[in-house]
Amino acid sequence: MIQFRWAASSLVAITLFLAVGFTWGADPPTLEELAAAIEKVRTGPDGERIVAGHVSRKLAMSVEVLRTQRARTGLNWGDLLIANLLCKPPGPTLDHVVAEFKGGAGWADIARHHNVNLDQLRSDVQLSQQACAQAVIEVEFAAAPTRHVDFAVSTSFNDAQLRSDVPPVDVTGIASGDRLPTVPKFQLATAATYQWEVKPGALAYLTGTYQHIGSRYTQVGDQLLGTLDLASFGGNTIGAPLTARTFTYDPKLPAYDLLNLRVGVRRGIWDIAVFMNNVTDEHALLSFDRERGTRARIGYLTNTPRSFGVSSRFDF
Repeated sequence: MIQFRWAASSLVAITLFLAVGFTWGADPPTLEELAAAIEKVRTGPDGERIVAGHVSRKLAMSVEVLRTQRARTGLNWGDLLIANLLCKPPGPTLDHVVAEFKGGAGWADIARHHNVNLDQLRSDVQLSQQACAQAVIEVEFAAAPTRHVDFAVSTSFNDAQLRSDVPPVDVTGIASGDRLPTVPKFQLATAATYQWEVKPGALAYLTGTYQHIGSRYTQVGDQLLGTLDLASFGGNTIGAPLTARTFTYDPKLPAYDLLNLRVGVRRGIWDIAVFMNNVTDEHALLSFDRERGTRARIGYLTNTPRSFGVSSRFDF
């Protein structure tokens, strides 16, 4: 991982994160190899934050709790991730799993002993390793050139990809070179505010925010989708007889742009404003929804349409 940062007098920061992925031979990687790969990412610049944040989101546990577990068990982040995945209810306790591991048992042996699906466990850990090892370029810029104007821009390019296959690919959907799901390659967010004094003690302001989210996929394996066999239920096909055998669609979620505006007045502890969200009434596809692996239903979850209103708040 390489990190480069440059800063100037007005708040300007350019950060480059580059992490080298890992490729494996014909045999799938062992859980110990995957844990070591995650730990290697952690040792790079800013690696602790990246790995700790991912493991926290993966396990739905706070970073503070995970750091306490690390201090108590002595495990690295990769091994701690595996141990917690093995402890999912109705599995064993964390201390029990750690004792087995420190007693010389391998992670695969511990998984088999507790009837945990080893292939699924390896797939989960491998996706985590690949999520931690990805190429990211982030640029942030913020400035207040006058007492009336301030603005900020934040953008990133993320070329996160799966680094190896999990056979059989047509079943698992995990193929080397496919994009990591939910991650847009390019995204941009900007915000600008103009404010002025309308009378002593009263400040009016106009704020606009703009967000661009690039194209992305919802789940691993979605790049294999796009054609639905309408007769896949055979004699139980709903709505038969059909006029077509197949239905085609694009599983890639298209890019979208959102613009929000807010005009208000602040006086003392009070703030009252008129707002309009999604000014252009953008119809954004947020995720691809499916049932029974797309055989029963396909659709999309969408954003809130254009909305406007009045809001008021006060400090105390």
